[in-house]
Amino acid sequence: MMEDKVEEYETRLRQRVGEGEYERHKELVRLLARNLVIEDLLWEEISISIRDVNARIFILSSALLILKYLL
Repeated sequence: MMEDKVEEYETRLRQRVGEGEYERHKELVRLLARNLVIEDLLWEEISISIRDVNARIFILSSALLILKYLL
């Protein structure tokens, strides 16, 4: 399951940067894809652990802003 998500992120990043850049920086793209999957898992844990709905919304909104900026 985690590998599927890594491949999904890698595909999205590959489309974003283009084939030429992807081929030159394949390992970095793969590493970033793995990191994004790990970040997803951490945010999921945080959202489950934080019981205050307002705090959870704030944290998740912040995470989405960061991801939109990166992707």
